[in-house]
Amino acid sequence: MNDTGTTVESGTRRPISIAILAVLLVLYGLLNLIPLVLLLTSQEIYDSTAEVMAAMAAGGFVTVPLGAQIVIGFVASLVVVAGGAFVWQGRNWACWLVALWMAFSLVYYVLQTGFTWIPALKLPVFFLVLFLLFRPGVAAHFRRGA
Repeated sequence: MNDTGTTVESGTRRPISIAILAVLLVLYGLLNLIPLVLLLTSQEIYDSTAEVMAAMAAGGFVTVPLGAQIVIGFVASLVVVAGGAFVWQGRNWACWLVALWMAFSLVYYVLQTGFTWIPALKLPVFFLVLFLLFRPGVAAHFRRGA
């Protein structure tokens, strides 16, 4: 199956898998902002989240203060949006940015929740994204965008 899709600025074709991944990354980053904005705008949501975090801490999980989690969430959202936008453009460094963000996210969730279903679901997604970004068939797309 031919994995070519939309045209890149240089006139060559962008792999469809990269186009889809880039769009999904941007959408994920933007959608991730919704709960963060709700945490900042609703005292009720903030308080209930703080209660859940206190219960997790009592259960032995490593918790990060809620304010720090909000900052981490905003930074991560911006990283994901930028990563998706620059993967779309074929920037090689964006592949590494996305891979590092996904690795950080996976470790962060394991530290926060233990190895539960959330990191267990993220692990295959992590390897799928790594495969899509670093397989030989798409390397030329990222060399062009350097």
